[in-house]
Parts: sequence; C-alpha cells; structure tokens
Amino acid sequence: MVVRAGGNTVFRWKDMRLLETDRHDHELGAPTDWVSSRSLGGLTNYWTAAVPRFAPEDFT
Repeated sequence: MVVRAGGNTVFRWKDMRLLETDRHDHELGAPTDWVSSRSLGGLTNYWTAAVPRFAPEDFT
C-alpha cells in the first residue's frame, strides 16, 4: 500500500510474506538481499512508487 499526499509518498507498507528470496542465485554472504514478488498479470517486478520522469525539461 502506498499513501501519497501533495505529490509525496508519506507512507509505504508491504507484506513481507508476499516477497520471495529464493528465486535468485547469488553468492553466499553477499551484501545484498534480492527479493521479488509475483504481480498481477504474471509480472515479476515490484513497483516501489518510483516513476521515472519524461518531461521535456528532463532532457535539456
């Protein structure tokens, strides 16, 4: 769940039981924990409310 007010994210909550950590091969003791979730539509990406901007002023 993401709560936004005035264009800002003010609260973000996720149910950790829905995230999977055993789908990625990584080195033992690696400093990064990889997690993924299965989303509606069969996608495996996890939306964190970070949306890239593509306004004209971003390219000047």
